[in-house]
Amino acid sequence: MPLKATPPTGAPPTGAPPTGAPPTGAPPTGAQPQAVQAAGPWWPGLGPALAGAATLLGGQRLGALVWWRVWRRRRHDAAALAALAYSRARSGQPKAALRWQRRCLVQRPQCAQAHFNLGFLLEQLLQDEAAQQAFERATELAPQLDLAWFGLARCLERLGRLEAALQAYQRNAALQPWSPHAHAAMARLQQRLGRPEQAQALIAHLRGFEPRAAAALQRELQASAPPAGSAERAAAAFPAAPRAAPELV
Repeated sequence: MPLKATPPTGAPPTGAPPTGAPPTGAPPTGAQPQAVQAAGPWWPGLGPALAGAATLLGGQRLGALVWWRVWRRRRHDAAALAALAYSRARSGQPKAALRWQRRCLVQRPQCAQAHFNLGFLLEQLLQDEAAQQAFERATELAPQLDLAWFGLARCLERLGRLEAALQAYQRNAALQPWSPHAHAAMARLQQRLGRPEQAQALIAHLRGFEPRAAAALQRELQASAPPAGSAERAAAAFPAAPRAAPELV
């Protein structure tokens, strides 16, 4: 949730270590690719550059192997920690990714993207309250980080704080005025709050730059519209915000 796409738009990122075991176990078994074996001396700055090139040319697995070697020699390298978190997240291991991301945050406590990625991983693990705190910290450090506002809005909506969620969606829409996602989310939320007029106004605005998305949203809200009644009955008719797509920044 950073893992940059438009919301639902978002890094994370041994032989035995000298002391203790690494947080996610031993590196992949089997012979290492020749590019890794022939890496040679690890001069300062060369490891991250080689790891980036390996990821670009050889894919995530090769890049993760090189970043692993960087981390073994430079245990406090934030880029290596972030890259290892990213590789775990991409391979469907959010718990392992979370451990690496927390270590990255120790090295980069003032990095908004690192807090966003932490929130994204916590959201994937259904820890919405902790994810909310991480997203809030990201917005404090970088108010222009649109993804953090969107992640925060999703968590607040699932936690039942609908008015606060609406405000967070509005902040995201202000930063991404041509993205349909926040406008659609706000329309759904206004409908849940029993405000169909505001929902229709948002659909009309969306129709000006995303007519297909507006038409699909109109059909969705019409199909899901509850009988006239209280806001509580309207809220019950609409599902809470979906969870994030698997992307980090």
